[in-house]
Amino acid sequence: MVRNQRRTKRLGAFLTALALMLSLLPAEVFADDDWGADYAYVDGLLTITGNYFEPSIFAERSAQAANVTRVKLEAGVNQRTGAGTPMLVNQFAGFSSLASFEVDNDNPVYLASDGVLFARLANDTGHLVLICYPPQRAGDSYVIPSNVTRVAGGAFHNQSGLTVYAADPNQIDTDSGWTSNVGAVSSYTVAVTGLSLNKYDLELTAGGSETLTATVAPADATVSEVLWSSEDASVATVDKNGLVTAVDAGTTYVCATSVGLNGSGAHETARCKVVVTANTPTMTIPDHEGEDTLALAFDVKPGEGGDQTLSVSYITQGDRDIVWTSADPDVALLCAGSAVTAAVPTGLNGALVLASRLYADALGSESVTVAANESTGLSTVTVVPVKAGVAT
Repeated sequence: MVRNQRRTKRLGAFLTALALMLSLLPAEVFADDDWGADYAYVDGLLTITGNYFEPSIFAERSAQAANVTRVKLEAGVNQRTGAGTPMLVNQFAGFSSLASFEVDNDNPVYLASDGVLFARLANDTGHLVLICYPPQRAGDSYVIPSNVTRVAGGAFHNQSGLTVYAADPNQIDTDSGWTSNVGAVSSYTVAVTGLSLNKYDLELTAGGSETLTATVAPADATVSEVLWSSEDASVATVDKNGLVTAVDAGTTYVCATSVGLNGSGAHETARCKVVVTANTPTMTIPDHEGEDTLALAFDVKPGEGGDQTLSVSYITQGDRDIVWTSADPDVALLCAGSAVTAAVPTGLNGALVLASRLYADALGSESVTVAANESTGLSTVTVVPVKAGVAT
């Protein structure tokens, strides 16, 4: 009996040591796109494609989960527990970068609205349970739709800055303790009836900006917050305060969306058309008396450099080349050919001054053309005979 006790103790010590050794082994490392056969990951979008969801996969891939910004559920992701609870309840705690959900329209269990994930109740298709509010969803307020009667455990994660509104918060099941994970819960009493902008057409030059103002009606609406978006960020972007910044030539629309809901449970929207034109340089050629002109004329001696230095200044977005050309090289040449001899940039949208000296080779008259992108300027240079070393 004593011998058996000794064997048991030795076995227990061995198992304890083995468990300790296993705990010290590094966890399996998965690549960002390695989610298994029923998942597809591309550039932040995780698509769940299979008809069976294994909860442990999210725990095993916590590092990859933190990189997911969008989750899409295909129609086959529709399983529930034996008690009828949707399998995806409280499964997205590790998705710290998640901003939105998408759900296939044919999915019989789940649906997404405004990027938030919901599920239909097992025996009541008319009402919903809120499954997950993405932690990186834009906005400081959220109005729970009127047909939501339950909020699942883990639906909100670390949303201390979020105010949640509901038509009657007392009618929403709070047994899951979700209210402790948001900043505040309030009654939604005055619905939004309209949304207007101070401008519906905006013309900007690339690099320019202007702030749009949105007004929610009525003035005492429970939620007056507005979210901004651009239909084409390659043309113009907009920040959370309505500041529109022109990026490149083109046309797009900037949209304002009310966070609050109207009487039909929908958001009010308003759009502004934004037309962006390219930042074309403006050009002048200063004369020797300091007056800007595009028809500056002066005399030079044959075989010598010009008495004046022809220069051009222009304003553009960034540094761009000036091309100097001569209409008749037999009359006058640029001392450095068509190359620019001096460039002094003063920064973005600042003045860029470039100059080149003329060289007269024969009698005659010509126009020196200065070109910067689509802008040009002309300066007429006349070569005159020399008498007693003086140009006449």
